[in-house]
Amino acid sequence: MLFLTRSNILTSALILLIAQLCFCQRAASALNQDQDFPVDSTRKVLPASEEELIVNIRIISDDVLDKYKNDPEFKYEGGPNEADDWITKVKNWIRQQLIILSSSKTYSTLLDVLYYGLMVVAILLIIRGLIKADRRGLLFGKLKSDEINIVESEEDINTINFDELIARAIDNKQYKLAIRYLFLKSLKLLSEKGLFELRNNKTNYQYINEIKHNQIAEAFRVTTNMFEWIWYGDFPVDEDIVKNSQNDFNKLFALISS
Repeated sequence: MLFLTRSNILTSALILLIAQLCFCQRAASALNQDQDFPVDSTRKVLPASEEELIVNIRIISDDVLDKYKNDPEFKYEGGPNEADDWITKVKNWIRQQLIILSSSKTYSTLLDVLYYGLMVVAILLIIRGLIKADRRGLLFGKLKSDEINIVESEEDINTINFDELIARAIDNKQYKLAIRYLFLKSLKLLSEKGLFELRNNKTNYQYINEIKHNQIAEAFRVTTNMFEWIWYGDFPVDEDIVKNSQNDFNKLFALISS
């Protein structure tokens, strides 16, 4: 039973981010290539002659300046807007800095490092997600034999005394196994109540959707999420977690028997 977990969603978002960075990196590289102009080192700049160095300074009279200043055809609009708030000015400054940065080779190098770094992180997250999602040991081996050795079929569940197994698991401090037995007990009681039919190819959320009693369905959804979080989570489970979980399962059992 494979479900979309938070790590799967984050992995997908990270892959999309890497694709966008790859596109930006290609664009930046193309921009840098466009700005590398060839230089002919064989050409020399000759000094200017004395005649070319002579500068004739012309001064515009005040009458001419006043004439153009008062001419409406030379009055242009659309200059800098003094009313721009500081947020707009900051945005414009950031945009200018990004344009300058994107035209430099340093930016392209940093983008390459970031791109390949994120690629490595994404690969590691994908591998970690596959390991955690391989709940039946199809890809990376079998589950630990000391944790559980029962088949989740209607015939097996109906012949098992889960109360005895739960107590034994808690006494042996096999807390994850105790949560597993609590969940299987809930499947047994819900099936006996006729709220759904047990099948090996069904997912837990298909069972939830089949329950027509809203209060029981919500309680079963809570215990299912808790079971999956504990059973498939990569963290130690202590006695306090088991006690809190038992309280939620007991509420579900009470609703089923009512």
